Amino acid sequence: MVPVSFVGASSATAAIVFPAPFAAQPVIVTQVVTGAGAAVKSTVLVSVLSAAGATVRVDLTAAQTMTLNVHWVAVEAS
Repeated sequence: MVPVSFVGASSATAAIVFPAPFAAQPVIVTQVVTGAGAAVKSTVLVSVLSAAGATVRVDLTAAQTMTLNVHWVAVEAS
């Protein structure tokens, strides 16, 4: 798991880039927003990333914190 946190980054765009060998691997990314007025607790953002990574929209108030949790999905060799 790789957590990426943003604090009070209102209407910013966050780029997530993963190093080899994780790039272009199946992943699950969840968004957890905490703080006053946080309407979203946990949301799955993407299921598969390209080699370039992913870009997510960050809309927070100054009192909120967003953490992105990235979980790599094991792929069995066929």
